[in-house]
Amino acid sequence: MGEWSDEERAGWRRPAPGPEQRRRDLLLGLAVVLGAALTTILVSSAGGRVYDEVPPLGEQLAWNTASALPLVVRTRFPIPVLVVVGVVFIAGQWQRTGDNVVPSIALFLAIHGVGAWGPDRRVARWARVGVIAAMFVWLGQALVRALVEPAPEFPGAAGPLDPVLASILYSIGFNILFFGSAYYYGNMAWLSARREAELADRAEQLRHSQERNIEGAVTAERVRIARDLHDVVAHHVSVMGVQAGAARRVLDRDPAVASDALRSVEDTARQAIGELRGLLRVLRSDTDAQPEQAAPVSAPGLGQVDDLVASARSAGLDVTLGTFGDPRPVPESVASRPTGSCRRR
Repeated sequence: MGEWSDEERAGWRRPAPGPEQRRRDLLLGLAVVLGAALTTILVSSAGGRVYDEVPPLGEQLAWNTASALPLVVRTRFPIPVLVVVGVVFIAGQWQRTGDNVVPSIALFLAIHGVGAWGPDRRVARWARVGVIAAMFVWLGQALVRALVEPAPEFPGAAGPLDPVLASILYSIGFNILFFGSAYYYGNMAWLSARREAELADRAEQLRHSQERNIEGAVTAERVRIARDLHDVVAHHVSVMGVQAGAARRVLDRDPAVASDALRSVEDTARQAIGELRGLLRVLRSDTDAQPEQAAPVSAPGLGQVDDLVASARSAGLDVTLGTFGDPRPVPESVASRPTGSCRRR
């Protein structure tokens, strides 16, 4: 698990927009269409025209609507939308429509959409570069035409530069900022989506790793239970074998001792069955079982050494238990493995 390699990043493709994104595109496109209609009406009513002669109001509304309407599918078909918006934008400029604000907004959103959603990054890059270059060619011919024609009056001009030169530099600078921002923020949106996908992939890898760790912990716990099961069975069966052998040897000579030995065999068998049931209940329990239902029953530990010695002695064995030094608490992992020494004589 780790960060994506450069090849993985280069090969990543943004998934197609889902229903929620498509709804947002539809609302955005309709909002721009409505804004285009309202702006065109207000500009025409106020007489704030860019050109002296403009088409009728209905034609202006048609041009502005045509430039904004493709935005309703800008993330599904980003490159075709950019081409259509760019062509309509230049055609509207050629027809000298009265308002350029909303068509410029539509063009900005179309360039941004290609940068954010273009599936093939090389095609997306060259599509934007081509449209931006066409726009600057259009701007260049407009500036050349403005230089050839008689210069307009600039009654409020008071700066150190020539008014015509200042207006040309302003137009060039504004367009560089405009198209550069659309290009840059489109790329940033795409990079943000890629980082989000990378984080989601790493989160999924982490989830799988946690699942594997949990499975490993469960397996380790079951191995421990199996080991305890083996210890329980080995201990009790060996005790029962010793006690049964002792009962057989004294059955004819001392029936009372033989009876006590057989009773010990019975008690040991019942104890073994109880511990085996506890261990099997743990093995069969679900992961959401209650703690008291899944508490494992381990083999006797250091705390039960005295009981083990007494049990062995009751079976007729001569057992010696020796304790050296002062008793002190030990970890459960150590206490579950008796370390005392029992010698059979």
